[in-house]
Amino acid sequence: MPAPAFRFLHASDLRLDQPLSGLAELPDEWKNIVAEAPFAAAQRVFDAALRERVAFVLLSGNLLDTQACSPRAMAFLLDQFEKLEAQG
Repeated sequence: MPAPAFRFLHASDLRLDQPLSGLAELPDEWKNIVAEAPFAAAQRVFDAALRERVAFVLLSGNLLDTQACSPRAMAFLLDQFEKLEAQG
């Protein structure tokens, strides 16, 4: 008898705290969008995990630098992990 199937979500290289370069060369209306892009992408990953009710989320490589991360990045991740845990 085959094992029951399960679904999971894998993401890597979110780099939530990596400084962005080249922002000065962008038009003003794009600067904030580009600066917020890593968090927006990560939010979409977690939203998809919740929407699709995956069994687990695998985050591998270059999520953030735990030795130099910002309080914002750590709080963001903790909030997302709590949401996942709440949904089981």
